[in-house]
Amino acid sequence: NDPLPPDCPPLGDAGTEAPAVSEEELAAAAERGGSRGFLAGLPGIGRPNILLVGSLLLRLPAREVPESDVGSGDMQGVVRELREALESGKHPLGIAAPQLGRRVRIVAVGETEKAIEKLTARDRVAEEHRAFGPLVLLNPVVRRHARSPDAYFFERSTSVPGYEAVVGRALEIDVEAVDENGRPLSFTTRGWQARMIQHAVDVLDGVLYIDRMEGRSFRRDTIEDEMPEGVPFGLKALTPERSQAASKPKRPRKPKRRTVIAPMAKR
Repeated sequence: NDPLPPDCPPLGDAGTEAPAVSEEELAAAAERGGSRGFLAGLPGIGRPNILLVGSLLLRLPAREVPESDVGSGDMQGVVRELREALESGKHPLGIAAPQLGRRVRIVAVGETEKAIEKLTARDRVAEEHRAFGPLVLLNPVVRRHARSPDAYFFERSTSVPGYEAVVGRALEIDVEAVDENGRPLSFTTRGWQARMIQHAVDVLDGVLYIDRMEGRSFRRDTIEDEMPEGVPFGLKALTPERSQAASKPKRPRKPKRRTVIAPMAKR
């Protein structure tokens, strides 16, 4: 079950355990329009812009976009949806297609000068914010840049509304992808841009920031409590063991059988 406080929506105060199902069964249910919580938070009429934690569609690895489909009307429609969502200013760590109910490997990231101006001077410097984008990435592959340290800072997500937590990520990364016009991209970036890309690409693999967070730092995003003792924050040197493990690119996870925790029905 997702590690959320008892009062965190949309799961409510309890969940019921559903029988174990295969990845193929999960995918089939999602394609049919969902039942048993497979598309929780995505009603057929007047659906919200963003899927919430508890929707099993967020836990399915997204499909790569075939080269021949990049310029198709369907894929370009996804690109437009992502751009519009990003331009709304509600996604400080970017947006991934699965959050919009589209199971393809496309993300959009970007940060405006206006958004940066709202941050404290300390955060702007420590987290290395700079204006860029909007940048759309298809089939992105992310690798830790050689000898990059870890950076631990707070993250939020519109799929986990009302909360935040400290997440450790590579400060500097190498990225390979295809842009919305089918052109190959290869670049190195760091700071908040690198964090945004890692955060969004995680969603393509069915991973939310709450899966990587420092558990004791998890809190309401309207509360600024003191950091619990022992929670890492800021830059941390990478150990040799983690350096070897982190150098592997993030790719879709191999399907496996799992036990599903279905959201409790509304009363």
